[in-house]
Amino acid sequence: MNVNYRTLPTLLQQRRAFAHGSCHAVRSDNEYKVYSYQTLILTYDLLHGRTTYYNAEHYSRTTSRLQNILIRIFDTEKNEVCK
Repeated sequence: MNVNYRTLPTLLQQRRAFAHGSCHAVRSDNEYKVYSYQTLILTYDLLHGRTTYYNAEHYSRTTSRLQNILIRIFDTEKNEVCK
């Protein structure tokens, strides 16, 4: 599958692993993690169905674009940092 900003929301909603030029996601038995470049942006607990970590720090326009998509998909507050 060709991963781009149009297909990214669907992949995130389905909690699928993917690799894109600036971001990637990995899935294990219990967690789904999304990275921008090598920086962890989001961790989602698959067993409990909730976000356990969200990095709202500003890095670049590209990372901000990903963060805004994650906010919509994972219902995470823009300035919320889960730990």
